[in-house]
Amino acid sequence: MKIAFITETFLPKVDGVVTRLVYTIKNLHAMGHETLIVAPDRGCREFDGSRVIGAPALRLPIYPDFMLGFPSAKISKEIDAFGPDIVHLINPFLLGYGGFQYAVRRSIPFITSYHIHITKVTEYYNISFLDGMFWWFVRAVHGEAVYDLCTSREMIKEFARCGIEPVYLWKRGVDIQLYGPDKKTAEMRYHLTGGHPEAPLILYAGRIAAEKDIFMLRYILERNPDVRAAIVGDGPIRDRTETHFKGTGTVFTGFLKSPELAAAYASADLFIFPSQTETLGLAALEAMASGTPVIAADAGGIRDLIENGVNGYLFEPGAIDDLVEKTMSLLRNPASLERLSESSFMSVQQWSWEKATEDLEHYYVKAAGRKRTS
Repeated sequence: MKIAFITETFLPKVDGVVTRLVYTIKNLHAMGHETLIVAPDRGCREFDGSRVIGAPALRLPIYPDFMLGFPSAKISKEIDAFGPDIVHLINPFLLGYGGFQYAVRRSIPFITSYHIHITKVTEYYNISFLDGMFWWFVRAVHGEAVYDLCTSREMIKEFARCGIEPVYLWKRGVDIQLYGPDKKTAEMRYHLTGGHPEAPLILYAGRIAAEKDIFMLRYILERNPDVRAAIVGDGPIRDRTETHFKGTGTVFTGFLKSPELAAAYASADLFIFPSQTETLGLAALEAMASGTPVIAADAGGIRDLIENGVNGYLFEPGAIDDLVEKTMSLLRNPASLERLSESSFMSVQQWSWEKATEDLEHYYVKAAGRKRTS
């Protein structure tokens, strides 16, 4: 089968959407499928044997990390030359709308998937007045797909509340070979604690952006000066975040490549995830696969991952006291921390990327079948 992916983000940008897409494409290739990727032009021309078509793009002034891609007749001709059986629109916006029009005009079945909780993100950039227009657009595009996919049951519920049904689950995945408790190293622990490996260590990994609520970690450090923090990743407010954490025991690592990232997850005591905007929370899943318990805001897709008190803890979104209390109760109780570490590790072992891609392939096959019978 030939699958054309039209996505609003791709390599070299690194985030949860790109990570899912990268693993999916690799596994589709292993299954014998061919893929083509269309994305805003960031300089990537090939991935795992697949061609990457770079669309003309502009950076959004309000969010420079995001590039707005533009469809074109030239791109349509290049997709024609590939001859897709299925078009998959990843979080369609402007470029994705061009893909939607292309698929409709060519009578090619298409699938949509939703990965960014936009109406939550808009609150952090004072543009919530656009939410009504956004949901109109989602209904117009996602509602026409053969299959509309979300990555968590919480997002399926959100779509239902906004009148978009039916929506199907694209199951979660994590690299259980890459991440694991055995990836812990003394060298990484020393680095992340700023040379104090004996100190309790909390970790955040992901995009450093306003909607991630990373500033909440500072309250843990202020009330417990013996605790150290590591913030892994980069993003549009990294400079401001480093200034905010100045004077605390916090290490900023920037982006880490896969082996170093796996070591960072495994070398921490707790992973703190304050974001209320996650459609799933892939970084939390990677931490759990590393045997590092997660304390996360009780919001969005993260609820699909964490059973409160069993394989992690959920705190009331935005509630500083609740976050600090849950964090310190675990850091001060090594036996509870070890129990939670074991349960978080075991709870994600079934969620391989291979299984997640097999699940996606099922939708592709059924969608292509509809084309043949129509």
